[in-house]
Amino acid sequence: HDWKDSTCLLEGKNNGWGSNRDNPRSEQPLQVLVRFAGGAVSEVRGLSADCPLDAGGRRFVWLGEVKPEESVAYLADLIRAGKDGHGEPTEEAFSTLALHRSDRADAVLEELASPRFSAKKREQALFWMGQTRGERGARFLAGVIRDGKDDAVREKAIFSLSQSSVPWAAETITRTAQEDRSPHIRGQALFWLAQMDATGAPGAILAAAEKDPEPEVRKQAVFALSQLRGGKAVSSLLRVARESRDPGLRKEAIFWLAQSKDPEALAYLDKVLNDD
Repeated sequence: HDWKDSTCLLEGKNNGWGSNRDNPRSEQPLQVLVRFAGGAVSEVRGLSADCPLDAGGRRFVWLGEVKPEESVAYLADLIRAGKDGHGEPTEEAFSTLALHRSDRADAVLEELASPRFSAKKREQALFWMGQTRGERGARFLAGVIRDGKDDAVREKAIFSLSQSSVPWAAETITRTAQEDRSPHIRGQALFWLAQMDATGAPGAILAAAEKDPEPEVRKQAVFALSQLRGGKAVSSLLRVARESRDPGLRKEAIFWLAQSKDPEALAYLDKVLNDD
């Protein structure tokens, strides 16, 4: 995230968590602003106390200090009762709730990730656990990946864990790619492992390309190799193209090498064509 000092515009969007700290849950107090229109909440904003406010000429009323637990409870009620959909205040209530330092925010997000709630609310809760809730959020996500019954929810949890800063996230996703019961989930884990650019990612993905029992997962592994950063993508794909005993995987690797436009890849392709 790029959380920079700026003026927080209440008319329009500038994602105004006005802090230049790496962690959005900084030591600055959180200001929760709520706009009412027609007797109902139309907008929620979470802003740091060090972000100067520009209300755009609208009437603005400070209601005073609120206890963190009361703020969490209010936002939780908004989310539980709110509609799902882009631009709804429920979305902003989620992001604001996630910025609270209170442990109660963790408990509420865990509740909202349960099957009692809509798929949209569950997805939002899982997303913010990975973005802002640290160790506790990551452990909850790992539990969903391991024990969840709904593969669509488990897929969201893998993505969210891949966004977490906890040091063991890549290890958990690697284990999922190797051991999960669902071929689809194994494939998704391989994709997000590549996006994380973890140290052991190329080796783990290559192993899946060689050994996974499902052809579709092996194909997904080759695509995941193409997503690795820097020269790791080309070197890994070249290994598959040269060494794989599966003609289909060699063909996939050659396709992605051609897309890379990398000089080493193009030299290899030229050699293959000339040899033929």
